[in-house]
Amino acid sequence: MFFMGEKMVKDSYFQRISALKLKKSMGYHQYYSGATLTFSEDLSDGTQYIPEVLSLFEHYHNSSVSIYISEAKNIFTIDSLKQFAKTIYENWATTKDNKTKWLLKIVAEYADDSIIDRLVEDIKELVSLRRGAIAGEIAAIVAGMGTPKALQKANFLEKKIKDSRVQDAAKRGIQDTARRFNLTKEELLDKIIPDFGFSPNGKKLLSYGTRVFELTITPDLDLSITDESGKIIKSLPKPNSNDNAELAKESAEDLKEIKKGVKEQVKLQLERLEKGFTVNRSWRIDLWRELFVNNPIMKKFAMALIWGVFEDVQLTKKIDSFRYLEDGTFSNQHEDTISLPSKGFISLLHPIEMSKEEIERWNEQFKDYEINQPFPQLNRPIFYIDETKKDDMFLRDFEGHMIKRTLLRSRLTAKGWTTGVVEDAGAFYSYEKSYPEYKMYASLEFMGDSIRAIIDDSEVPVYKLIFRLNYNTKCPIKTVPPRLFSEIYYEVKTIIDCGSGFNPNWKKVTWY
Repeated sequence: MFFMGEKMVKDSYFQRISALKLKKSMGYHQYYSGATLTFSEDLSDGTQYIPEVLSLFEHYHNSSVSIYISEAKNIFTIDSLKQFAKTIYENWATTKDNKTKWLLKIVAEYADDSIIDRLVEDIKELVSLRRGAIAGEIAAIVAGMGTPKALQKANFLEKKIKDSRVQDAAKRGIQDTARRFNLTKEELLDKIIPDFGFSPNGKKLLSYGTRVFELTITPDLDLSITDESGKIIKSLPKPNSNDNAELAKESAEDLKEIKKGVKEQVKLQLERLEKGFTVNRSWRIDLWRELFVNNPIMKKFAMALIWGVFEDVQLTKKIDSFRYLEDGTFSNQHEDTISLPSKGFISLLHPIEMSKEEIERWNEQFKDYEINQPFPQLNRPIFYIDETKKDDMFLRDFEGHMIKRTLLRSRLTAKGWTTGVVEDAGAFYSYEKSYPEYKMYASLEFMGDSIRAIIDDSEVPVYKLIFRLNYNTKCPIKTVPPRLFSEIYYEVKTIIDCGSGFNPNWKKVTWY
């Protein structure tokens, strides 16, 4: 029997439905032949009624179970329902039986953040067992919770779990929440980045009662611990007889969770920033301050990158370029302190839009102050559209270059590319990537692969790189914005360079 063990409160609605006769459809609990739900006046201990409540849910799970699940919030205390959902899930998760997955509706309705980590671990396990369908349903529960932690985990699932059903469920949940708050997906993800209890300057105290240790986020986005004397230590020490053992235990557990959480967030936010860099994402100045000045993780990123401030949202009227300093001020390429205007937009600058002199000045500053950029920005390779090819409908620069199928698949999918149109026997002949900010798509054609099985691990030739507007309309190369073209070219070239290079006889290469 599932155990709630919390106070239940009386409600007239449940008195009405208590007359319903419960019939079993799946045999999951004891068969209640002709039984009815009845309640005494004293509901201080409602544990005895849980089998009947589950029976009611189970009987209607293919029709109106959602109505009864929602109405239960008027009957039971919130805390008891949270515990109820947790217990339901823990029992179901022992088998993860598809026949009783309707129980996940109860989990989706009542569960809170305390169960999220368990759900995410189970999703990983299910995907590894090739049970992506049920993993996707659990991912939908996580994303549907709508709490900051749930949305953070949904973002993790979308980016890091290699199963389309999990990714799609997580993505839908984030987008649905964003729409409810009238935000874009990226704006929502900005607002839920955790600070883990750190101050905006990246400091947090861990107390042992008699002793206090300072945890700091370093410029390289690592964690550093110092004791009361200011000495850097590798880890928290064991508590001594003068310490508060309970506080020491809490601090150790807190540190463990922070290490895991910061590591995860640094990876996710680094990818988001580099993607934003690729598509020239901008922030309104007040929103930029909210994100990059107030959040300790994003502040460290901001101080190692070069930004441009613009008058217009189209980013055509640049006011100045700047970097954000540790003391909270802003400095331009000449090391003059500047003030940001009250209105305008901020974006990461790309070297394709900067003069050679400006890049050199910034590089000199970063060298002098020993600043390491989180990803190549100032020294990023630049690729321009060849004037002699600008009217072409496809790019042939990579044609005939050889690379293993498995390597091409793993590298491209890691960068967000997906398989193109799947044809007979699961064969496909291209990888595609969308850039919704520009309503553009890139398609890289090659000899082919299969989604059903790896044909072999031999090298295959790459063919054309094609650009499209609104997916179906091919467009000339000159249509692609210079920054986007440079970034797509750089990404594809980096991956293709992992192969053996150009094969002059590539046209003679066959599938087998």
